[in-house]
Amino acid sequence: MTRLAVLPVAAKASVEQGLEAALESALAHWLYHDEIWLRGNAKAQSGNSAGDSPRAPCPRAVRRHRAA
Repeated sequence: MTRLAVLPVAAKASVEQGLEAALESALAHWLYHDEIWLRGNAKAQSGNSAGDSPRAPCPRAVRRHRAA
């Protein structure tokens, strides 16, 4: 289990570039935790209640982007 790290962004990055980098980082972090949850990691499973299930559907476009 890891914490979401502070995202370093280039000094001259546009708002769009910063948001894109933040979204990619957040999705990678979410997919990592989803994977360890699926593998049966007790720490990952014990921290979830019915209201914040990590098993929400992941859009195909996101899966396709992360697989590339």
